[in-house]
Amino acid sequence: MPKILIVDDKKVILKALYHELNIENFQVVTLNTIGLIWEYISDVRPDLVLLGLHSESFDSWQILNDIKKRISDLPVLIYILDSHRSMSSLKQAIIEVLKNGSISSAFMFHALRKPESDKIE
Repeated sequence: MPKILIVDDKKVILKALYHELNIENFQVVTLNTIGLIWEYISDVRPDLVLLGLHSESFDSWQILNDIKKRISDLPVLIYILDSHRSMSSLKQAIIEVLKNGSISSAFMFHALRKPESDKIE
């Protein structure tokens, strides 16, 4: 069972991701601060790290850079969830990264396109 670490300071998003990814048979650990991120990564060595882009308490890009400096082969995705379709796209991206080690540019183009009516209010 693939292990995924999710770091986001928005508890509602952590709860939604935890639920959705458990349904897909992923082992999920969530953190709402970066305080324990290195302890978890060192002890458990997740298969993938997800970082929420719009955090108010940490810089996702800096964490990505820190992870890549320390463990260059650990896949990291930075995400934004603003619609039901973006949850589906994120799950597809997770599956592709875990299967292939990367995401195709064609997939990224598809995932970034979304109709206005799909926004979560």
